[in-house]
Amino acid sequence: MGEPLPRLRRQQDDQVRRLTDHYLSTHHLPATAENQARFVAVYDCFLRATPQEERSAERLDQMVCTAFGLRDTAAADPAAAGQIAAELAALSARYEEEQQRRREEEELRKKSQDELRVVSGAVSTAYQDLSARLAVHRLGLTERATAVAEQEADHRARLTAIAELERDLKTQLEHRLHRDATAALEAQVAALSGELAAVRAELGDLATEGADDSPYPLAAAVRRLAAQAASAGLDALTGLATRASFNQAIAECSDRFRSAARAGRMEAENYTVLLLAIDHFKAVNQAHGHVTGDRLLAAVGERLRHLRRGMDRAYRFGGDQFACILPRTPSQGAWNVAEILRDQIADLEITAPTGERLGVTVSVGISDAVACGAAVVHCANEAMQAAKQEGRNRTVAFTDAAFVAPFPRQLPADFVAEVRHRLLCEELFAMVSVVVTGDQRGEVVMLLYRAFPGPTADDGDQHFLLAEDTDGAAAIRRLEEATGGAALRAGATDTDEIPDARALPPAARAQLLLTQLVELLA
Repeated sequence: MGEPLPRLRRQQDDQVRRLTDHYLSTHHLPATAENQARFVAVYDCFLRATPQEERSAERLDQMVCTAFGLRDTAAADPAAAGQIAAELAALSARYEEEQQRRREEEELRKKSQDELRVVSGAVSTAYQDLSARLAVHRLGLTERATAVAEQEADHRARLTAIAELERDLKTQLEHRLHRDATAALEAQVAALSGELAAVRAELGDLATEGADDSPYPLAAAVRRLAAQAASAGLDALTGLATRASFNQAIAECSDRFRSAARAGRMEAENYTVLLLAIDHFKAVNQAHGHVTGDRLLAAVGERLRHLRRGMDRAYRFGGDQFACILPRTPSQGAWNVAEILRDQIADLEITAPTGERLGVTVSVGISDAVACGAAVVHCANEAMQAAKQEGRNRTVAFTDAAFVAPFPRQLPADFVAEVRHRLLCEELFAMVSVVVTGDQRGEVVMLLYRAFPGPTADDGDQHFLLAEDTDGAAAIRRLEEATGGAALRAGATDTDEIPDARALPPAARAQLLLTQLVELLA
């Protein structure tokens, strides 16, 4: 119901104030705050507890007298009682109006609350509906995102396959275009090879010693034919590509392999080199003459010119040696190719001027880029020399175990593999060897590992660290800055201290690098 009279008091209602003053003065009570508050409380109780039809000045006076402990004075002053009755009636009316207004406000509040509950219920229902729809939508988005991710992964796999196919097609196209461009000349050289050998046999030394203005037309023709073949990148005697063409092809293969290795795809661009040397060729020349030797070279070149795979290519490497490049082929797969070629060449026979039938065999060396990196030609030559030393007429493949010296210490295999891989990719890096001599070794070692976050290895008190993209001097400066003058012994080396990547395979370069590193603090 609220407290209407305190509100009237707060509003300084004149009638209440006059009524209070009248009662206090009538009963000779001092107008203290306590008495005023007591009268207002009595008047409030009067309004609350007395029905409107029973309210009267006498009733209020009785309640006031009772509250203040006074005798009834309503009959002693009829005029005052009339005034009080009038004011009381006015106040009672105002009180009832106030109460009516409050009842209306309460009803309005209840109605508003009911409407609010209805609206809230509708909003809650709508919210729940929207939440459910949102959950369904989110589930759909999640499923769609999963499907899109799977589709993207599938597309990436397909793009990778397409890229691989594109590289294969590009390589095949390059070889085909090159073959088409040189097919006519190769055919011409092949057709004239036998005639050339016969002419040289007939002319003897005149075929090689005659000048362009020689009175011997056939000798001049031989020279012109050789010059034309050389200008086209072909060897006039065998019809194969020249050493210069081989060097260019090796450089291109090496560049592709290095890029693939740095991208983690070295198997996709691996390639193999075969080096073949005719066995006892010098003895044939000495016993039967250079013309017979030339016929022997031409016959071997004819066999090599017809490699089974279109993307493989044969070259006249020089002297009695030939080379083949087998793209995207590891040495294990190239072994079969080498053995087939060796068997086919072993079937050849050449007739010497004396009528003697001469057989021919070859020693073959094999190496691939994964094992040898940029030193693939060097490794193939090492394998070929090993084939000769083992008795000739055989094939030998280059392997680290057979051709590279063991490491100076039993270092962790994963650390050695990291060093070898960086050498294979021809990356710039330095290696640091550290022995901590002072106290707090554990703290100093942790500082070292933070300064060199790359691969590390420990061998007793000696710590080996790999510093990427830097040289030895810069690595030592980094070490000094990181340890702050701690008691230690350290040394560093880098790839500038070992032979070039084309001179030695990665395993041999790693062996040299680690040997230097171990010996730095010996």
